[in-house]
Amino acid sequence: MSAIAVAALAIADLVEQGWHGLVEKDGRRGTSNVGVIQAGAATNVVAESAALRAEARGHDPAFRGRIVKAIEKAFNDAAKRVRSVDGRSARVTFTGRLDYEAFRLADDEPCVVAACSAVRGLGLSPRLDISNGGLDANWMAANGIPTVTLG
Repeated sequence: MSAIAVAALAIADLVEQGWHGLVEKDGRRGTSNVGVIQAGAATNVVAESAALRAEARGHDPAFRGRIVKAIEKAFNDAAKRVRSVDGRSARVTFTGRLDYEAFRLADDEPCVVAACSAVRGLGLSPRLDISNGGLDANWMAANGIPTVTLG
């Protein structure tokens, strides 16, 4: 059976159901992406296995969990649809980890106020925004050190 077919069906389902890319559901927002796919060795050989790397991001841990569950469901459902010539369905396994936790600082947090003051001192207008990236600030905030990122 084709592991690439399983991946293709699952990713197509994620896109179709709104669980890939920018994910906005029930007033909540996050992102997901399948960024790495490794499978196959030649064009004339069916790839029996594949390894993918995907991620889910969001500032709401519960919603981020929903995104992860949607990814797992899409791959499990696709695995049931793809069968070998003798009728066996594909199998998928998942390994997950949380690389960093999201955070949001209040506008009146001392480090936010200081950063805005420094930006104004340069004759610029500060813009407070949310970054969905994994930054040093994520680690510092998780360890009790409120931190802003400028850029």
